[in-house]
Amino acid sequence: MEFWNLYRILRKRLWMILFLVVVTIASTVITVVTRPPTYRAVASVRVAIDSPSVADVGRLDWFTAGILFSTIQETILSRSILQQVIEQNWLGTTPEEFRKAIGVNRVGSSNMLNIQVKSADPETAKKLANDIATAFIQYNQNLLNTQNASSISYYEEQVKMAEGNYKTARENFLKSINEPNARVAENQFVTAQTAYQSAVDKRDAAALLNRFPDLRPASVAIAEPAVTPTQPEPRQLSRYLLLSLLVSLVLSIFIAVAIEYLDVSIKSPHQVTGELGLAVVGVIPHFQRGLSGFASVLANLDLPVLSPFLRWRMRRLEASIMSPEQLPLDSIEAFRKARVSLAVSHRQRVLDGKSGPSTVLITSSRPRDGKTTVTAHLGVSLSKAGYRVLLVDGDLRQSQLHLHFGLEPEGPGLSHVLQGEATLDQAARSTAYPHLSVVLSGTFNANQPDYLDSDRFSELLAHLGENHDFVLVDSPAVGLFTDGAVLASRIGHVLLVVDATRPSSENEFRTLALLADVGAVVEGIIVNKIDPDYVDPTKLHSLPRRLMDARMAIEGHGTWISPNGHFSMLDDSGSGLSTRGDGARLLGHPSTKLN
Repeated sequence: MEFWNLYRILRKRLWMILFLVVVTIASTVITVVTRPPTYRAVASVRVAIDSPSVADVGRLDWFTAGILFSTIQETILSRSILQQVIEQNWLGTTPEEFRKAIGVNRVGSSNMLNIQVKSADPETAKKLANDIATAFIQYNQNLLNTQNASSISYYEEQVKMAEGNYKTARENFLKSINEPNARVAENQFVTAQTAYQSAVDKRDAAALLNRFPDLRPASVAIAEPAVTPTQPEPRQLSRYLLLSLLVSLVLSIFIAVAIEYLDVSIKSPHQVTGELGLAVVGVIPHFQRGLSGFASVLANLDLPVLSPFLRWRMRRLEASIMSPEQLPLDSIEAFRKARVSLAVSHRQRVLDGKSGPSTVLITSSRPRDGKTTVTAHLGVSLSKAGYRVLLVDGDLRQSQLHLHFGLEPEGPGLSHVLQGEATLDQAARSTAYPHLSVVLSGTFNANQPDYLDSDRFSELLAHLGENHDFVLVDSPAVGLFTDGAVLASRIGHVLLVVDATRPSSENEFRTLALLADVGAVVEGIIVNKIDPDYVDPTKLHSLPRRLMDARMAIEGHGTWISPNGHFSMLDDSGSGLSTRGDGARLLGHPSTKLN
């Protein structure tokens, strides 16, 4: 992963990372502070040798001393000794659990061993430490009484037997490497090898005891009994805080990266162009209030209770209307860039001598993709550039266009005009924007959608251009009702809105096939609700430098990359500034609109 991609992910998921870190640290603090205090008692045991040849354990060679003290430590922590202490003190636990509270360590290179016991009660900690030391001395005393010098010969016989089995298993394994039973022979060889090594270790331990015959229970004694601890163990809060900080940072960064890769939303307009093969005429950042990216991922899963609640919450938040004056600056600029593509089409119509307005149907494949919002804000952007714009609410079933301009839904609308109950002038309503008018849907009944597929609607479209440069028709989702397909067949020119947070190429392909069946031409795609980091050209760190420079050079203008490989840099009026012949190849697609 490139550094800038990781940086973008961390910045995008910053609040989630901070939340996880704060929760982890807070949980650590609560756990450490509320944990009952523990007391540690220490009993010291001295291991002495009375042999005339060896005056002190410290004079043993380091290898022998290591084996000796490791054996003593494991003996102290053995199940038999711990079970004896448990029964003696009525602890009501298992040796395995009891062992977790005990520590045995050698003091430097001396012949002293410290037996440490932790407990919530200081008196209990002292008593258990002394009882373990006493039980160990008694265990060794019993061992001394039964120790027999002939044990060394017994272990020698065990080693010879294990060695023979090992050699036989090794030969069988080497012979059967290429045979079907090779796995069985391998397992037998490993088992024999382990048994042989265990027999050798036991023989060496017996030889060590024969080498030091006076190292017996009589030479092990309590050097310093445990005393009642007066202070509890330090809580080490700073250590746990540092550890929790490091762990939570690593874990939260991993989660952030995992969520980013599990996120199937559209990341860039080039992704849409590559999948659908259509020009992207607008890229609108996600400016509506909604759920966070992490919550959106959870909403798309099938988690019981949580996912349905998050989807309901998402619909409620997306239903909130944001007026054009409340748009963020980057969203306003995004609609300006989408406006440029429409301005190019309108200018071309004028140059070709065609009369009438540029009439475009704006639709989507699914509900809640943002087509009504795009229609409203795109119309406002065109009107601010001086174009005469008429917005028509063609969604007779679920009209929402009036909410964006604070208009009352009652009164003459499109349905009344189609039924001859009102004229277009009576249905058109003025807005706060001088060059922008709106025709609402009117009153709905079950038969009104049939009027959309009538000659009267076609005549209405023919008369709309008398006083307007652009007519933008808001349509129902094509995949929801037949109204969208009917409107597309009558109007002929379509802009398809794609929700970047709900990608599904199958839905878009079905919509495109349906529009093609009715003879409609899809002029381009408007990618809505995309992550703002993918819209701002200064944040496209992962692009090669020459592509980034090229995009930043044209980002402030409209750029049309035509199918023949030429592109033009345009101002808001649609006037060409420059043309080069390798634009499509430079930006990686033979037919693309960047805006």
